[in-house]
Amino acid sequence: MNILDIVIGIPLALAVISGFKNGFIYEIASLAGLILGIYIAINFSGYMSDFLEDMFHWHGRTLWFLSLLFTFVLVVISIRLLGKVMESVVESLAMGPLNHLFGGVISVIKTAFVLSLIIYLLNLVDSSHTLISQTTKEKSYLWNPVSEVAPFIMPQLDKRAPNLKDPKPGEEKEKKEA
Repeated sequence: MNILDIVIGIPLALAVISGFKNGFIYEIASLAGLILGIYIAINFSGYMSDFLEDMFHWHGRTLWFLSLLFTFVLVVISIRLLGKVMESVVESLAMGPLNHLFGGVISVIKTAFVLSLIIYLLNLVDSSHTLISQTTKEKSYLWNPVSEVAPFIMPQLDKRAPNLKDPKPGEEKEKKEA
């Protein structure tokens, strides 16, 4: 166990507590909001971009970034509100204990997904292993399993930024031969 395990483990432990408190329905809505928010922001932020450009006359990267951000936040908030309404219904049906138990599980999955996205971005930015050494990553018990969560949930991640990643051994030769 090393410092990476502590940095990854603490949010996961807090997620269990938070998820138990919030309940399954809210956590599912939160996870769905996160995934749908990313997907919709990437694929449909053009509509928000047009709206912001017409309303504020913004252009360039600021417009692009803010349209992604606003679209993401709008989706996440909408789905969380829906989750709160559904949570109230479940609580009234006396399914409380199971709701809270499974809430902890879903919260851990959601937190692992967010941590995995952070690890994914770190791997893209730090391909030379200057921020976190390869040895430290290899000695960590949590780094590899958590890093695989986001690509498992959203396989298109690897297709979004292929030119930013280091080629795998043998991959460079294949490209030259083609």
